[in-house]
Amino acid sequence: MTLDVIDRVIAREVGELCWHFASNIDPKLKPIIRAEKHKQIWAPPFDEQIAQIRELDPIVHYPVLFLDSDRRLDSIHGLVYGPSYGESVPLSRYLSHLRRFLILQLTGGHETALNLAMRGIRDYAKNVSRDELLTLLDLIWNGRWFVGSFEWGLVRLSALTDSVPENLSALLLDHAKLQAQAIDIIQHERQIKASAETIEEWLAGIYDFLPRVHSTLYLLRKALEVQHSDELEKLDRMLDEFQADIGTTLLLATEKDAIVNEYVIEPIEKHESLDGALKEIRGISRGRTIIPHRWYKDAEQLIRSHRSTRNADDLSSLNAAVIAAVRRQFSQPEAAAAVGRAVCMDQDPWMAFAQFWSGK
Repeated sequence: MTLDVIDRVIAREVGELCWHFASNIDPKLKPIIRAEKHKQIWAPPFDEQIAQIRELDPIVHYPVLFLDSDRRLDSIHGLVYGPSYGESVPLSRYLSHLRRFLILQLTGGHETALNLAMRGIRDYAKNVSRDELLTLLDLIWNGRWFVGSFEWGLVRLSALTDSVPENLSALLLDHAKLQAQAIDIIQHERQIKASAETIEEWLAGIYDFLPRVHSTLYLLRKALEVQHSDELEKLDRMLDEFQADIGTTLLLATEKDAIVNEYVIEPIEKHESLDGALKEIRGISRGRTIIPHRWYKDAEQLIRSHRSTRNADDLSSLNAAVIAAVRRQFSQPEAAAAVGRAVCMDQDPWMAFAQFWSGK
């Protein structure tokens, strides 16, 4: 799995927009926004890859949603999804349209933005399969056009059922199909966890598939209200843990070093042996949607390398050396992108600001 530089630019842009726009929505957030300790978020080290991609201004292959005032002849319904549905736009124009659409949503509300977007989505849906429509909806979410993962999950659900109540009722009784959907999500989570090489790739991956978790969990719970099933109940618990862990992880990522401190360094500090610490880190990486497998592998490699060069009986010295190496070598989330993900998880993003940063 490789996180495209374009995705990193988009993630930064959304984070910065939400952060600086917050105090315009709720004046009570101004002390949080202006706090000295948060200013470093918006002054990241120079990144040559990002500077180059902005200069090149490449075409972005995510869909584009237009406001009424921005529509062109090839986007009469307010949607461009190249190459088959209008022409894709370069990065600079993509970001410009994205900013305006998000501002509309943050000020006018989710329903206003959704009604605007659905005109183009419905027109596109007339000539494509359901799977193609779901792909479009996933790319709109991944391209960062909407705030609120649960609400976007319901949009996916309406596509699955064609917004027909009878189709939903039939789906709730089709336990085999529901199980297949849930198992597909579980397998997707495992694939992201196994392939992510950096924490940034991991965070982007779990954020992108969060609406799928919500929509499938919603179906499982509605199905269980109709008819009990031990298998659906087990899958319900698993997906409920997914959504809880993803929410926790995306919030923790906004705090400097929080994920590596809690899920790598704390296990090393509290265990009497490094083997015990490794066992706990391995358990977290396997059983929780918190850290990628890469972090366990990196921790194991660091511990082995330090054991070979130090006296294993001197546990405190060995632990201190491993912890210092973890802090140096483990990749950390990009702060601006992390803020954008945390804020955009919920339809009311300002609650995340008030709740998470007020105590810092």
